[in-house]
Amino acid sequence: MKAVKYAVIALAVLAVVAQAGAADSHKVLEQNQPPVVREIDTSAATWLAQAPNQVNGLFADLGCDLCGGVQIIADNFVVSSGGVGVNMNQAVIWGGFYPNNVPIAANFEVSFHSNAGGVPGGVVCQASVVPTSDVLTGVTLFGVSEHLLTLDFPTCTLADGTYWIEIFTNTGLGTDDWFWETGNVDGTHGIAGSVWTTAYPATSWNSDPATDLSITLNGDLVPVEPRALDRLDVADLHAFDELLGDDLRGRQVSVDGRDVDAGEVLHVLRQPKSVVGLAAVVELLEHARRELLEHADEVQRADHLRPLRRHAGSGLHDAEVGADGRRDARAPCRTPRAVGPVPVPGERRGGRTASAAAGSG
Repeated sequence: MKAVKYAVIALAVLAVVAQAGAADSHKVLEQNQPPVVREIDTSAATWLAQAPNQVNGLFADLGCDLCGGVQIIADNFVVSSGGVGVNMNQAVIWGGFYPNNVPIAANFEVSFHSNAGGVPGGVVCQASVVPTSDVLTGVTLFGVSEHLLTLDFPTCTLADGTYWIEIFTNTGLGTDDWFWETGNVDGTHGIAGSVWTTAYPATSWNSDPATDLSITLNGDLVPVEPRALDRLDVADLHAFDELLGDDLRGRQVSVDGRDVDAGEVLHVLRQPKSVVGLAAVVELLEHARRELLEHADEVQRADHLRPLRRHAGSGLHDAEVGADGRRDARAPCRTPRAVGPVPVPGERRGGRTASAAAGSG
């Protein structure tokens, strides 16, 4: 009876140990290193920026000897483009080949997933690509060289929302394993934590709330038609600041009868070239419209001023007023004999129109 009892206890201990082992992904180091603060290159086309911090590395390799097989990693992020959407086309990641520092030429698989309750959901886009560039940064990471990989992939259009990006390679068994270096979570577009799985294709995911990966995601805004500007909610944006040059600050355009700061439009749209051009076109059209209105206003004023040339009380001679209704600056200004305000044609005064009063005077 005791033997059976001890056997049950032993099985329970083994189960607990197995669960504990399954609760963590396979990493290069058993213990994390202190984080290192580093600067990375970004631009207006960068939608996720998580700098490498040299804390640890997570294996992301279908042929991972140190994992006993498959391990895949995915990190989550948020697309926030003011409702326009982003055409993602590039990922930049940091990592290395462990333990012998021997690079393996292989494709990298890049997949974007929707979010399904805090784990990757359905695949939105998927591509297998050869790194566009593989640069040694000069950093020695866990005894091997740190690689900076640029992965260009076919455009993946993402609407605003939460997504997961999954990246892995296949170095094959019996070779060095590729690890994806940890990074500092992006405070604007990043979400703390990542997930991992030991199945390919993934059927379930394990959460790692304390680990983020080093990555930048780049892409262009989805082109916006001019009539779609009224859907950007630019009226609620903060005042345009130093992100753009003084030449754009304070310039106004009118969209659907509403005044909108052109700088604010560019600010919310992260200043893409296509929108810069669009804003310029809108401003040109608005400038032309205002010129037409000013010209029409001048013509209207001229029509009102022409009768005044023949008004005896105005003190103005015909030569002093041009055909456009403006006074000739070269002509001397004579003091009008009229005491009250100059009557406007058609205006009623004392029960009679101003023109009638002038005729009777």
